[in-house]
Amino acid sequence: MLQAAKNYHLKFTALSISRDIQLQMPIWNHIALIGPNFEKIRRKDAVKCLLQNHQVRNIADTVKIAGRRTTLSRHPHLVNPSGIGRRNCGCPQCKRDRVEYGCQNPEECIEAAKVLLECIQPKWNPMIENRDLCDELALSEQEKSRNDNDHEGQDTELTFDPNFRLTDLSHGFRIFASEDHTTQL
Repeated sequence: MLQAAKNYHLKFTALSISRDIQLQMPIWNHIALIGPNFEKIRRKDAVKCLLQNHQVRNIADTVKIAGRRTTLSRHPHLVNPSGIGRRNCGCPQCKRDRVEYGCQNPEECIEAAKVLLECIQPKWNPMIENRDLCDELALSEQEKSRNDNDHEGQDTELTFDPNFRLTDLSHGFRIFASEDHTTQL
């Protein structure tokens, strides 16, 4: 199957991507990972720990870990402010990481997850608010409900729904696609 994809120049095309799809995408070998920061971090022990110990597989897993900031202003470190930035932080989540996952330094894993998310192009990054044309052209709730009503046998008008946001990952793969808005796989 991969050989056929390569032979026919399979591309992934999406003008707008729903947050659900962004979160489902794999973090490892993500089609939108860019930048020199990724090359710097990808061989670090923390990244290996994320993959092997924390078993991070997709963007949602990465967001969950990156959301645990090691700063005084964020929970869970409020319960143990002396552990901020320390390898032996005693907050409940860091303790759990060490005991359940065998993580030696949860803070480094949190920072590595943050850097991984920063390396994703804005269109694909769920941490960045992407307001696009889909948001501006969306039908109102009244228009949607009017379209949803049963219109069989009636001569009524339907309002065109211009929503082109990708909501199912399988709908984005194309063989015959222009180079605009595509990602070569």
